[in-house]
Amino acid sequence: MARPLVELTKIQDPNWFAGFESGDGGFMVTIGKTQSTLTGIQVGLIFNVGQNSRDTLLFKSFINYLGCGAFYSYPKESMIEFRVTKISDFNQYIIPFFQKYPIHGIKAADFKDICIVALLIQNNSNLTEEGGG
Repeated sequence: MARPLVELTKIQDPNWFAGFESGDGGFMVTIGKTQSTLTGIQVGLIFNVGQNSRDTLLFKSFINYLGCGAFYSYPKESMIEFRVTKISDFNQYIIPFFQKYPIHGIKAADFKDICIVALLIQNNSNLTEEGGG
């Protein structure tokens, strides 16, 4: 059975977006090797939402709606993704948005962890051995 096309191209309700993220999005902390820190480790954040490429117009609207992020297309997989990786965007847009319009369910715990890590990064605690990088 073919999935219906999402005709929504503009978000009318911020709670809808929070619920959409709860179902199809995710928050991740990344840890990788780098030569730009004393410890050789870099800590980063990712907020993403992925869907089938039929929802392209909706996903492109996320950038204007939230004021940040980027749109990615993966034609071979018929997939699209909205992604935020800049710590400044987390602090200015993503965290305040989801504090005002909370996520429910298991991803609420992931969001809480993201808030803790974002604060550590903001305070440069991630640049120490104890802080992870």
